Amino acid sequence: MSSDDNEIDALFDTAAQEGPALADLDGALSRLKAARAAKVELSRLGAPVLRSEIIRRGRAMGGGL
Repeated sequence: MSSDDNEIDALFDTAAQEGPALADLDGALSRLKAARAAKVELSRLGAPVLRSEIIRRGRAMGGGL
């Protein structure tokens, strides 16, 4: 196998990654959109509710808040 063959094989291998890369990107974009939507919903909570929920979650995760 020549170095040209190796280079062509590497090109084919790289080109074959397009589908999986797009799937990864689509998944990441979906998670980003969900995170932004969650931040919008959290921003609608009043400060007292948000504060108490942060404390509740901290306690649930074993924090000492």
